Amino acid sequence: MGKKQKSKTRASVLGLSAYILIALFISVIVIITYKVRPSVVELFDLKINDIMLRQRGVKAAPSSVAIVAVDEKSVNELGRWPWPRKHLAELVEGLDEAGVVAFDMVFSESEDPHNDAALEDAIAEHGNVVMGYFFRNDSTEVPNVKSLEQLNRSKVGVMRYLDDYAESEGIAPPLFKGVEPNISSIGGGAAGFGSFNILNDLDGYYRNANLIYEYDDQYYPVLSVEALRRFTGEDIIISSAIYGIDTLDIGRYSIPVSEDGTFNINYYGPGSTFKTYSAVDVIKKRIPEGTFKDKVIFIGVTEKAVYDIRVTP
Repeated sequence: MGKKQKSKTRASVLGLSAYILIALFISVIVIITYKVRPSVVELFDLKINDIMLRQRGVKAAPSSVAIVAVDEKSVNELGRWPWPRKHLAELVEGLDEAGVVAFDMVFSESEDPHNDAALEDAIAEHGNVVMGYFFRNDSTEVPNVKSLEQLNRSKVGVMRYLDDYAESEGIAPPLFKGVEPNISSIGGGAAGFGSFNILNDLDGYYRNANLIYEYDDQYYPVLSVEALRRFTGEDIIISSAIYGIDTLDIGRYSIPVSEDGTFNINYYGPGSTFKTYSAVDVIKKRIPEGTFKDKVIFIGVTEKAVYDIRVTP
């Protein structure tokens, strides 16, 4: 082999080595960035996603889901919030045709015994009401045993392991040490329970929703996931791999999530994108019959000064 050929071979080897080193260097940087997630990089990525979402525009919300709101009109007619629970009992009775009714609120203290009993009876009579609650880390009291037993009816009990290491590695959704459940007298007739905790991004915006939380070595779904479970009549299955959670599966629905169970919210649009009805109109029976038939109805508060404020893209 001549000197020129040897030089070319040596140059080729050096060039290939350089490419390999560059590729390895880039791979290490990407892995470190993914694992460490520097705030500047993460914030830049979030803002780019915000721009893409706004550029996409508003999408039509599914007609199978609607909101019943304790709004300005409702408060003006029935008085300031919170209402006597007899009104909420009337609200549930007015949604008797709904497939699922989900309360984006918690009833953690007793009120008037007669009003509590009226709400309990209405929930039990409907047969498919999901009650909201929330987890907390600042709790100073131990929850009622009966309330916890009711809560456990909705814990996720089915795991699907996608590889040989998934079971030993386990999963790590956000962990909470305490919980604020509903009082057992009202929760007794509920079909299920779902938390309404949501964690904000580093800039205070809400772009993601954790669909599963861990409490007392068990996994519990959020309100929307439990409502979907009740709507489909199927179990929630956590599919996990060596890296964590892969998907949440409910019947024919497979929900892609990050390894800790976080779902990126693809917002349909601004407030009122979903069909929204005034709670007082339901209570006063002003809504045409059949409007809510077989739909998933979320009940929440939208009146100013008493509703939750969330900053979204």
